[in-house]
Order: sequence, then structure tokens, then C-alpha cells
Amino acid sequence: MSAIETQPWNGPAPAPVTARPKRGMLRDKEASALYYLCRDVYTGKGRIVDAGSYLGASAWCMAHGLIERNAVLYETVQPLVCYDLFREYGAYVNGGHFMKQFVDNLEPVLPWIEIRQGDFARARWDGEPIELLFVDIAKTRPLNNHVITEFFPNLTGEGAIVFQQDFHHPFLPYIHIQMELLMDYFDILEEKADDSCIFRMRSAIPPYRIQAAVAARPVETELALLDDHIQRFSPENRRHLYLVRAVLLDRVRGRRAAQAYFKEFVEPLGEFPDDRHWAMYLGRVRTRLELAPEAAEAG
Repeated sequence: MSAIETQPWNGPAPAPVTARPKRGMLRDKEASALYYLCRDVYTGKGRIVDAGSYLGASAWCMAHGLIERNAVLYETVQPLVCYDLFREYGAYVNGGHFMKQFVDNLEPVLPWIEIRQGDFARARWDGEPIELLFVDIAKTRPLNNHVITEFFPNLTGEGAIVFQQDFHHPFLPYIHIQMELLMDYFDILEEKADDSCIFRMRSAIPPYRIQAAVAARPVETELALLDDHIQRFSPENRRHLYLVRAVLLDRVRGRRAAQAYFKEFVEPLGEFPDDRHWAMYLGRVRTRLELAPEAAEAG
């Protein structure tokens, strides 16, 4: 059975994953998924892109998977491509510049890394096919639009992987809306690996559908698209998407509507001790909606 069928990333993290650089946002399941996808699923027919490399945890996991995959394929596969500005993530990392930390962290696997430093919004892909696209840079709608218009057209088609790392973050609803517009071309491979959702491509996307995905649309239409996307997920994996809906509802219909939805659909969900980010995201959305924890608990 393949890694896609067995989903080994839901088990204990393998040694290369536990040895990854520790500072960063990547957790064990999503780090393991990157490793196993590169080791057991990657075929070499396209490039691997790490869009939003930060201090190198994702690149580390993918590079170690590639090294082991290369030993199986008995041929040299191309290095994975790492995009980042490598600065402005906070003064706690070398005054806001972290290229040196990235290189130092990845020193054992640097031969497998191609670094492309700069403003991602101006990055241009060279037209090579892409087999695995890891997205941890879509922090704004324009950046996500750039991912879709510049990189999605180069996905290899059937079997290509799009790994959305910020998917279960509550404040980026455009990711869900735009993926919903493209779901004729994707299946959901993994609904929730920590904060990530992993999509597997069914077929290449026509240019007109790419343009439709990034086009402006009425906010009520976006809310309906988000609702459709939520229904694609099993009930146990919808809780973070309910937070996304509360945030979007605040923008579309106003604070009172968002607060009422939060109290009706989010508050009854309770605690999830195994989901490390749930309490944090819940608190942030409460603050966003001006719902103090005491008031929320009182109903």
C-alpha cells in the first residue's frame, strides 16, 4: 500500500522529522506528511516548491524524504525550490534577517536545496512542471492569488499535491474560498494534519478557471462558497472552519451576526486538548468579535 493509502504521518514522527529545526510553525503531523510524500509518493516528474521556507523545518523534512526517495529511484532528482524573503519575521531572529539561520539549519541537506530569496509577490516560475507545492506564504489574498496564477498552472495534473499549511488558521478565508472554486480539479487527501490541509490533483486546471478563482466577487457569494467548502469536511474536522466562517461573517453581515453564529455553533464545541492551536485560535476570534471569555461562557 502507498503512503497515500496508509497515511503514515498520522503515526509517530520518523527520526528525520524529529530532528528538524525546532523553531518554526511546523508540527509533527504536517512535517511527517511532507517527509513521507517526498519519500514514498514523489515520482520525479515535476519540481517540489517550498513557498514560505522560514527557518527551514519544511525544507528539512522534504529534503530528507527526497534523499531517501533518490536511493529508491536510483537517479538524481532535482533540488526542491525554497522561496522566502528571509527577513521581516521579527527582531528575535538576527535582527529580522534569517538567511544565515536557514542555511545553518539546513547545512546537511543544502545540496538538495535551491534558494530563491526575494519578494514572493514578484517571483516568477520558470515553467517547469510542479509535482508538490507546499504553501506557507499565503498570508494575504494578493499572495494567495500569486500562488494560484503563477504556480497552479504548472502543477503536473493527476497526482500533484498542494499542501496548504495555513488552512486551519481562522483569519485567511480566501484560501478556502479559492480552493472551493477549484475543487473540480482536486480531491482532499488529508483534511487536517495539524494546521494543514492536503489536496491531491485530479487533472490540470484550465486557464479560465484559474482566472475565475482570483477574480473579485460579491462578499455574499464568498460566504456561500465557504459554506460549500465546509460541507466537504467530516464533522470532526470542521471546528476551525467554523472559526473561519465567524470571521468572514463579521466582514459580510456585521458584528452581531458573527457573535450570534459564534455562540450558536462554536461555543458548544468545547475543548480539544489534543489540538494545540484550538484554544489559541478560539481566543483570538473571541477577541476579534469583542466577546470576552466570561461573556461567551455566560452565553
